[in-house]
Parts: sequence; C-alpha cells; structure tokens
Amino acid sequence: MPDLVLKNISKKYGNTQILRDINLQIEDGEFCMIVGPSGSGKTTLLNIIAGFIKPDSGEVIMDGNILNQLPPRDRSIGMVFQEYGLFSHMTVKRNISFGLEIKKCDKKDIDKRVIEITEKLKIRKLLDKKPGLLSGGEAQRVAIGRTLITDPLFYLFDEPLGNLDANLRLEMLAEIKRLHLNLKKTFVYVTHDQVQALSIASKVVIMKDGKVLQKGHPRDVYNNPGNLFVAEFFGAQSMNLINGTIVSEGRNSIFSGGGLKVELKGYPPPEEPEVVLGVKPEDVIILDKQAGNIKEDGVGKVSSFEFLGDSSLIYVNLEQEKPISIIAAPEIKLDSNEKVKIKFKENKIFLFSKKHGGRLYP
Repeated sequence: MPDLVLKNISKKYGNTQILRDINLQIEDGEFCMIVGPSGSGKTTLLNIIAGFIKPDSGEVIMDGNILNQLPPRDRSIGMVFQEYGLFSHMTVKRNISFGLEIKKCDKKDIDKRVIEITEKLKIRKLLDKKPGLLSGGEAQRVAIGRTLITDPLFYLFDEPLGNLDANLRLEMLAEIKRLHLNLKKTFVYVTHDQVQALSIASKVVIMKDGKVLQKGHPRDVYNNPGNLFVAEFFGAQSMNLINGTIVSEGRNSIFSGGGLKVELKGYPPPEEPEVVLGVKPEDVIILDKQAGNIKEDGVGKVSSFEFLGDSSLIYVNLEQEKPISIIAAPEIKLDSNEKVKIKFKENKIFLFSKKHGGRLYP
C-alpha cells in the first residue's frame, strides 16, 4: 500500500493565506489525525488531498505519483463528511450501493458487499429505511458504509462526529478505530477535538494559522510540546502557563511569577529572562498539611473543586489572573477558599519563550 506525501502545499483565497508550505508524510496504515482550532486550514488540506480543491503550489503524491491533476474519482480516496449527505429519497441499501451501481458493477456482487458492510456496521436491519427515519448515529454509519463499499486505498474523515451527542461520539469513535484495525488502511481524520486524537490516533498533526506546528505520536506530542500553543491546546486539560522571570542562582535557576517562586535544579538560565513556565495539571502536587519539611512552590486558595469519579479537578487561585488547575486523587477533599500549598514535580516543568513561544527547556 502506498504512502501519502504532501510537499510544499500552499493555498490562498484572496489576500488570506489558508495553508503555508505544508510538508507531511502519512505512512501506509497510519491513523493520522489533523487537529487544530477553527480557521487553522485543516479541512482545506483534507479537500486538497481528496482533489476537491487545487493547491496554489505544492504536490500531493501517492506511491511516487503526483495526483494534482487527477479528479477525485480517480484518486482511490473515500471521504466521510460531518454532514452525512445521504440521498433522502433512497433507502439505506441504495445509499450504500449507489457508488457501485454507477460503476455498473454486477448486482449480485453489490448485494453481497452491502450485506457484508451493513453486518460490520451493525445496520443490516435498517436496509429498507430512508434517512429521515434514522438517528444521528445510524445515519453516520450509513455514510461510512457508503464509503467502505468502494474499497478505497485511503479514508478521509472531516469532523465526522461533530453532529453527535457526547455518548454517541464515544461509541462511534470506538467504531471507527475498530474499522481501522480491521481494514488496515490509511485513515486521515480532521477534528478540533484533541481528546479524540489522544485516544485513537497513531499520528497527530497540530495545525494553526495554516501551518503545521508539531507532528508525531500523540503521547510524544503531549509529553513534549514544542511551543506554547501546543502546550496549551493539546490535552484534555490545558497545561498551566505562568508568566514570570528567571535568574541564575548558583548552579540552578529561580523562576518568579504569578505568586510562585520555583527552584529549577539543573536548568541553565536562558538568554532571555522573560519566560513562561508550563506544568501539566497532573504534575502539580497539593502538599499534605503535615508535610512541613517540604518547601512549597506557592500558596493559594481553592476556587473550585470537581469530583470526576476516577480523579478530582481542583482550581487554585494564586496571584495570577488565571487559576492553576490540578488533577489529584479522587479521595482528596477540599473546600472553597481553603488555603493550600502546591509544588511542581521537578522533572515535569517546561520553560517557553515569552517573546516567540518556542520551548527553551528541557
């Protein structure tokens, strides 16, 4: 099976630059999720891969062949949209089989494929219904089945779960992951929901303002954000970011800001003293009241406390405007306005440039 390569892809509408020199390689069989806020260019990039939009410059390459001049029907790519786009006057069976019917495939082969696919998607009982009688999840399964039946080399998904409620999104996400494992083909999936990317992608691509900011395995991107945007954007809970200054003190550095004074052991002082300290909510420790021998990094008051079942989400006000978020053990109990001491895990602290947003350390 071929790899998919995007080489120097750029696109502009009027004076607005949508994509800026995108370079990306998607390996055979990967589940690649393209993640970013609205307006980052991710859907435009997907449409360029599909052939619905032509890039102003750059190449879409599959298995060494440049696809730029090929129409969508000749690219062996199947696409699932957020809006299901089902034919309202056709039954589920006709909606799924239509792609093969217009190719004049044998009717017995079509019927066999429809049965196989609807069994796989658990919608065989819906074959005689029309789209108006389907739930959102059922309609999305039909849309996926319509794509599966053509047996493309690549599958493209454009926010396919955006119209579903939270519980159904989780169910359909598991269904799509199962399909990927069974089909062993390349999936390229666009979403603004980074939690989806964390849970099922084998590669994640973070986009902002038409540029790729970081790419890699979700675990690597989450644990090693390359800049401020990725640090704050990617994850179920944003990384805590605190503005401050840093000075050298012996062999170590001292960060001061937001009501905190944090000793950074082994951190060389950066050339620029104005920095942003970053720490993930799960790497903030609330010190036990009896832990008098441990020096805290800051003291604040609990502004809110949320019990999540398997954990507790706590917000603590320091001197900075935005409270620090902390993910703690479920058994911890704190009251609003209760005074707490906090400490950051030493090997889990990041420093970013306040000037250009790049990561300074580690």
